[in-house]
This record gives sequence, C-alpha cells and structure tokens, in this order.
Amino acid sequence: MKLLRLLLFVGFMVSFAKANAQTDEQKKAKQQQAVTNYKAHKKETPVRTQSSAGTPTALDENDPYMGRTQEFLTRLTVTELPKDFPVYQKSYGVVGYNNVVDNYYRTHGSIVKDWVKQKLGIQ
Repeated sequence: MKLLRLLLFVGFMVSFAKANAQTDEQKKAKQQQAVTNYKAHKKETPVRTQSSAGTPTALDENDPYMGRTQEFLTRLTVTELPKDFPVYQKSYGVVGYNNVVDNYYRTHGSIVKDWVKQKLGIQ
C-alpha cells in the first residue's frame, strides 16, 4: 500500500513538472513575440498629441509651430498666426512649448476665443 502511494505521488509530481515545463516554454515564446511586436510598432508609430478637437496631431519638431498651426488658429479669433506668436524651440519640449503658448494666450486675451479664456481662467 505504501509503495502504491509512493508510485502515485512520484507519477503525479513528474506529470506536474512536465505540464509546467510546457507552460514556461509557451510563456517565453509569447513574451518574445510581444517584445518583437512592441519594437516593430514603436518604429512605425510617430509621436502624437491630442488637439483641442480630440483628434491626434503629428508633431513636427522642424516646423516653427510644431506642426500645430491649425490647432492654434482654432483657439484664436484671427485668420493667421500673429508675427509675435511663440516659435517652437527644441529645448522647450512639448510641455514647455504648451506653457509658452498658454502664457501668450494670457497676455493677448483680445485675440483669444472665449472658450480658451474660460479654460485658462483668463478674464
């Protein structure tokens, strides 16, 4: 009886080890595939931000306004960006440039649309 229990226990342990070995191999293969997919997706995807309308806009660091000219015009009452509108510099980064533009809106409230004034707390 003890021998039967011992054989059943050993058989159970061996089958459990085999089942886990297959699972580990499958996990490694899935993880490797996920890393490969991530790297391929990262190379193909351009940097994007959300415009005020909620549609993604591609950023262009070589453009004086980061490729966001139309986005800025939707926030202003004028048809062209003023000559003194802040120009993007690579040292700003996205967040820094957004702060510079927000400060411009605050100092030039007469050409900013009402909904932007409300959003920024301009009176």
